[in-house]
Amino acid sequence: MKLSFSTYRVNCTHPFGISRSSHDYYDIVYVYLEGEGVVGRGEAAPSARYNEFTKDIINILECGISLPESMDDPIAFSNSVLPQSKGIKSLEVALSMAILDWWCQKEGISLFEYFGANP
Repeated sequence: MKLSFSTYRVNCTHPFGISRSSHDYYDIVYVYLEGEGVVGRGEAAPSARYNEFTKDIINILECGISLPESMDDPIAFSNSVLPQSKGIKSLEVALSMAILDWWCQKEGISLFEYFGANP
């Protein structure tokens, strides 16, 4: 398994503001989990409101996330990977998304089927 990432700036057509602040753009981080010819994708959208910043996510990813050799069980894989997010929930979500996306593609099922939901 291999983990990579890229950043993307979303420029707002109009400044987005609420009582606390206003923003012209948002920086997000895409994560990619690759293995067995499958690419799982996830997205981290950090919020300063929750003390989460793109630079902190990039720092964690550049330092390296230790991955198990293979994924036989997405829950066990997640339990190994997610604690390395150092409490940054948007990074945990991005990794969870990539893991579940990868697993469902590999198994040939949709995400709603994985969760047993009725679309």
